[in-house]
Amino acid sequence: MNRKGFTLVELLAVIMVLGILMTVAGISVFQIINDSQDKLVKDQIKSLGDTALNYVAQEGFFFDACPEGFDPKSPTASLKNKCYREVTVESIIQSGLFDNQKNVCDSTKFVRVYREGVYDSAGKLLYSNMLSYVPDGTCGYD
Repeated sequence: MNRKGFTLVELLAVIMVLGILMTVAGISVFQIINDSQDKLVKDQIKSLGDTALNYVAQEGFFFDACPEGFDPKSPTASLKNKCYREVTVESIIQSGLFDNQKNVCDSTKFVRVYREGVYDSAGKLLYSNMLSYVPDGTCGYD
């Protein structure tokens, strides 16, 4: 007797192979999505920091050069508004300088703009650079 069709074992083997292929493809797609989200967040952080510098310049904020060893991640309260300014993401957005793509950045957070002082061995200020610091958690996906 000559029967046409597939055996149960053949069908199960095909289903298993398809399942493995779908799993691999699904993992790859999710990895591509995560990578693109990470890139967007990194780009937004860079753009926000650069825009904060422009915002401070546009608003005409002036502040002294920070002392050597100043850490923008944890400034002391006594230095507030003397060698750095904290500006909210919301104020930068409202100025029209920053486009918060896909609302990646939290508008209630702040960016710290500071003037890094470069001193000689005698402690005399040689020059200063304007820099920005975007704290962790300011931009990202929940």
